[in-house]
Amino acid sequence: MDQHGRFIGTDARIQTDQDGKPAAMAFTALSGSTIVVGAAAVRFDGAVLIASNDQPQIAALNRTPLRAAIAN
Repeated sequence: MDQHGRFIGTDARIQTDQDGKPAAMAFTALSGSTIVVGAAAVRFDGAVLIASNDQPQIAALNRTPLRAAIAN
């Protein structure tokens, strides 16, 4: 979900660096495209991953109308 609580995708995958620390997150947007953002732009609140809206990939998703959101 984004910082405004909008559901923007599913199937998050975390890429780690050579030390095992998170480096990037990839997820499938509602449009079906794969979005990749740096780990610094993502936080975990204990239930969901929240992506920063100042990332261009996330901002672009917010410009397109979202019709429905279903979490698995």
